[in-house]
Amino acid sequence: MEKNVLIQASSYFLDDTKVQEEFIKSWTEVIRSTNTIEYNTKWSSFQQKYSSYPALIQYVTTTWITPWKKLIVYAWTDQYRHFGHHATSRVEGSHKTIKGNLQVSTGDLKTVYNKITMMLLGQYSEHDAAVDSDRSRTPHAIKGPFYEQLLSRISHYALGRLWNQQYRLKQPKQLPHCTELFTKSMGLPCAHIMQQKLYEGITLTLEDIHSHWHLHTQAPLIALPLVLEPAVTVPKGRPRLQTENQKPRENRVTRNRKALSFTRRDLSTFERIPKPPTRVKKTRPKQSKKAQTTREKAKAKASTLSGDEFDDGHDSEEDALMLRELERLKASDGQALPLWALEPEFVTMSNATRSFALRGCKE
Repeated sequence: MEKNVLIQASSYFLDDTKVQEEFIKSWTEVIRSTNTIEYNTKWSSFQQKYSSYPALIQYVTTTWITPWKKLIVYAWTDQYRHFGHHATSRVEGSHKTIKGNLQVSTGDLKTVYNKITMMLLGQYSEHDAAVDSDRSRTPHAIKGPFYEQLLSRISHYALGRLWNQQYRLKQPKQLPHCTELFTKSMGLPCAHIMQQKLYEGITLTLEDIHSHWHLHTQAPLIALPLVLEPAVTVPKGRPRLQTENQKPRENRVTRNRKALSFTRRDLSTFERIPKPPTRVKKTRPKQSKKAQTTREKAKAKASTLSGDEFDDGHDSEEDALMLRELERLKASDGQALPLWALEPEFVTMSNATRSFALRGCKE
């Protein structure tokens, strides 16, 4: 419920985390009202505080408060003995435990029976270990003759809740009027009952505590073996040629029958919100050995082509200079010395570089 309310609120508060936390805190205070007077006061204050968001107030009112007020507000739920459970998390946890032990949904009756039996035996063993631990240890804060008859007889959690009630007597603030909600919902004496017992010099007894909190080892409840063992049938399995793209078409009657027998719960609001897509890192596909060898050979061939093979070619300017040199030698019948032979510093230069350098000297 809180997640759904928070999802609706986030669309109005523009992802302002601080405002969202304050809104949920105010909403939780309304839900945890211990009496109807406190509930009416907090609910009116809540509506007034967020009156600038009429759509959000309408959603909270029509979706939760009006139809489910008596099933979610503590002022009404504490009228019944629930031992501190205000949510369905234990039921969902038990459901998950059973599904985790069954693992598959196609098991036969005997397999399901054996797995559930083993699960229950394991849970009873864990429960007995926890009970033995509470028996052997004594909480440090629970001391004195007032709790003497309860030590090693009730759970540590129940002792802690009793200590919290007694701690209220040490506060300077006077206790409010007793609503008996704590005793009704938890099966434990409240601060008002403890105050009266302390005034009369009476200690707490085991009769004051509901049997839910008693530390008594329960024998494991194992079903008696069946008179006749069920025959285990070997499933035929799916057809070999049947693939996902070749599923038989279902008529309307079959689809309607499956819809009626659908056991999966409807998704809540916060579960229907699409998650942001995750970025997948692109990786270069692994090349085969043959492709790698071909690529390495091409690189080796390119590296063998040294600069000399490319230096023999000249651009247009170098070609023009070479033609002029040939014409000069031809006109002198080959008697004229090359241009670079006239200056010693030109000896180490290439043909085109010598021509450019000599032309620069003449200019």
